[in-house]
Amino acid sequence: MNAPGYISAHELYRLPEAKRRLHLGRHSFRQLRQAGLKLLRVGRCHYVDGAELVGLIKRIGEQEGKQG
Repeated sequence: MNAPGYISAHELYRLPEAKRRLHLGRHSFRQLRQAGLKLLRVGRCHYVDGAELVGLIKRIGEQEGKQG
């Protein structure tokens, strides 16, 4: 599926595509990186593993749910 807001755990995404799909700006994505998101680099391109991104967002959501 190639839709905004959809991230598959079985795919790699170029960094701009991951940001676009999640409607995230530089600051928000930087927060994900500080929370532990790893980027894969091939040449000049940076990629995000869909499974890692989905897992990190779930963990952050669970932590915020416990706080609130």
